[in-house]
Amino acid sequence: SKRVFAEQDTLVPWTLPARFQLPTPEAPPAEQVLQRYCHVFRQGELENLCSAVPDCRLEESGWERGNWFVRLRVARAQGSIAVAGGPQHSLPALATRSAPRMTDYVG
Repeated sequence: SKRVFAEQDTLVPWTLPARFQLPTPEAPPAEQVLQRYCHVFRQGELENLCSAVPDCRLEESGWERGNWFVRLRVARAQGSIAVAGGPQHSLPALATRSAPRMTDYVG
């Protein structure tokens, strides 16, 4: 990403497409620019946070699209559930409902 953040906790513009807007009698749907919260991690900060998660192993970390990322592996426990990303990713079962999908949030 070409974006440079002045602070770790910031708001970034996000465009909500017109097709997701609810029409009103006053105006037809149009693109709307909203502000969304973003925390920009410092190098090593995200890895440090993840090291406190029990039964979790850091598989990969790096810089992508203006922020740090991690890929973790959670030890399989009885009753683990699969989450988005394929069968190689799992989390210990914390609740009975399945992991949310993107379609759960977008109309």
